[in-house]
Amino acid sequence: MRFTADELIFAALVFLPVCHNHHWSLYCINRYHNQIDILDPLDWAQKEDQDRYHAAICGPIQERLNELLYVFTNGVFPAIGQWDMPYVPVPKQKIRSNDCVFFCMLYMENYKGSTREMDISFESLKGNEIRAQFLHYLIFHKQNKAPHPFPIFIEVMDSEG
Repeated sequence: MRFTADELIFAALVFLPVCHNHHWSLYCINRYHNQIDILDPLDWAQKEDQDRYHAAICGPIQERLNELLYVFTNGVFPAIGQWDMPYVPVPKQKIRSNDCVFFCMLYMENYKGSTREMDISFESLKGNEIRAQFLHYLIFHKQNKAPHPFPIFIEVMDSEG
């Protein structure tokens, strides 16, 4: 999605999905609270491990975002270089699943930065259901310009069914 500097200047939340060491988390510039929220779907066994993981990327992300926002908005967007970066309590993926990217997408759709809460309950969602929902969304989205509406293997399976 493209947006203008003016749209960014007035945005209350700006999401940045981040993949580091094969794990996705979501960083959110939260102008309601003047902080960068960290939404991490992994249920870390030790807080020290979570801190160590994010410490490697928090500084560079904050520095680069601050610079990018300054340039893109001609210095109008507030400086975020000194903002706190707290972890936000969020629903967690199952242990040993690779669903972190799906959870990050759900966070982007349902995060309410003003209250720092999710707009829906994740309790009923299971990994397979989340993946199926996103696959359905991608395949049937009106902007999907794929030459075939379905991959070949789905067409073959459907025609045999």
